[in-house]
Amino acid sequence: MTRKRTRESLGQQLCEPCSTCQGRGFVKTAETVCFEIFREIMRCARTYNSPKKFTVVAHAAVIDLLLTSESDTVADLEYLLGRVITFDVENLYTQEQYDIVLD
Repeated sequence: MTRKRTRESLGQQLCEPCSTCQGRGFVKTAETVCFEIFREIMRCARTYNSPKKFTVVAHAAVIDLLLTSESDTVADLEYLLGRVITFDVENLYTQEQYDIVLD
């Protein structure tokens, strides 16, 4: 008797086929990038005490997700940090690229 894997692998859950190379590679999903952004904001808040606000610059799909389904998490993070988080879309970025600007 053998065990058959019934779920997707971790790589399949966290990534999606790359649109640039017609599916031969993988890129992180917008949701995965959102969680990376949350962790990076927390790290920056602990490291740098002076920023009055954070500006997230990312791909449109990531910003859309942050403003829709992850808006509660963003609001909780703003409350926890006591700082404002703003968002800017950069069309030249790939889905995995983002920057956090400390203002």
